[in-house]
Amino acid sequence: MDLGQVLINASSSFTLGVQLTLLLGAIFGVWVSGRGMIDIYILAAGDNRFSNRQPSIFGGFIRLMLGGAMIVAPALLWIAANTFVAGGTNTEALFNYSSSSGTSYCDQIRVAVSYLFMLVGVIAWFKAGAILHDNASGGGMAQRSGSPMLYFVGGVLTFFITDVSTILTNTLGISVGLSNVCTALQ
Repeated sequence: MDLGQVLINASSSFTLGVQLTLLLGAIFGVWVSGRGMIDIYILAAGDNRFSNRQPSIFGGFIRLMLGGAMIVAPALLWIAANTFVAGGTNTEALFNYSSSSGTSYCDQIRVAVSYLFMLVGVIAWFKAGAILHDNASGGGMAQRSGSPMLYFVGGVLTFFITDVSTILTNTLGISVGLSNVCTALQ
């Protein structure tokens, strides 16, 4: 079994991984939103029985915004695609998470590699959200490495790798696409 066949066989696991990571992100978003509401309640009521520390109003609102963003991540994804990645037209066919059993070997490899990049992009967003949550909690950057903005932008660019490669191909005038991966694996 060659690498191309391994990628094709693993592509269904990649799509399940993307869906699971988005689901875990939404559950994390519900929890973060709840923590934000508790922080705001503690400040408004002066009741500190839910926490042993005095929360800040900034931290509470950051948690509410972060939790909402994590809950609606797929919709935010598509808005980000419209803003940054020329509409996400090349990724649109991949968003239905369908298997590519009826297409050619090269197309199956391209789709599998795209799914792998989608999974890496979603994991990067989740890490950005975790870093922002730690910062809102007062943990600061000492607990985690990297900037949340870099993880978010990197996640967007990685998730929409097919669109990014199309933009690079059109801008640079050279072929920088996932079809080259298929050529290399043959």
